[in-house]
Amino acid sequence: MTSRKQAGPLLQKVPLSTVTDDPEYTRIVREKIQAGVESMKAGRVIPHEEMKRRVEKWKRG
Repeated sequence: MTSRKQAGPLLQKVPLSTVTDDPEYTRIVREKIQAGVESMKAGRVIPHEEMKRRVEKWKRG
């Protein structure tokens, strides 16, 4: 399945109140989602638990 096909269902879940008629905004959002999906496929992700630890560390300073 292509990244575009994977992102499609995600875009369908976006609340209508967040959708704009601005085609440039729509293009940018789609590119960002596609980049995220590609990063996940390539393994360039941080596990949720690790990210929680990092955020807590940042909060403490």
